[in-house]
Amino acid sequence: MMKFIRMLPFILFTILALLFGVALVNGQSANRSALTNEKIPSFSLRSFSRPNALFQSSEMQKPSLLVFWASWCGICKTELPALSQFAQKNNIPLYGIAYRDNHQALLTTMYQMQHQVKFTDMGLDQTGEVGAKYGLTGVPTTIVIARDGSIARVKSGAMTERELKNEILPVMR
Repeated sequence: MMKFIRMLPFILFTILALLFGVALVNGQSANRSALTNEKIPSFSLRSFSRPNALFQSSEMQKPSLLVFWASWCGICKTELPALSQFAQKNNIPLYGIAYRDNHQALLTTMYQMQHQVKFTDMGLDQTGEVGAKYGLTGVPTTIVIARDGSIARVKSGAMTERELKNEILPVMR
């Protein structure tokens, strides 16, 4: 009995770790958000792509992809070319929001990626206000916008080719 009592903390820790692991894996695969099936939150940002213009949620084509990213995010710079290529190949508008970014750093990054990444439009969310409306927890985050203007999927972290093909493309068609 004494041996069991000494092992009890280890057993409880192991059970809790397993439960946490299962919850984490299930949460990542579901890519759920409180905004799923809701209309996209409205925003108006200065357009980075079109000088002296606004990038407004109301002008976004549907269906489309909206990616929150930043020039300081290494994963973003790796993911964006593949996401852009996917969008172009499947004739899906790709919109970007540079999240809490520096304008000069963004200019440099966009210049470096100009032949790899094509946005339909892009805005700069320096304050993070738009990111907060979308419940952003980090970048990159891709929002899949359905034909009716609702949010079909939210994916935090980099997209894999498999996710694009098997989970995102069917929603866009």
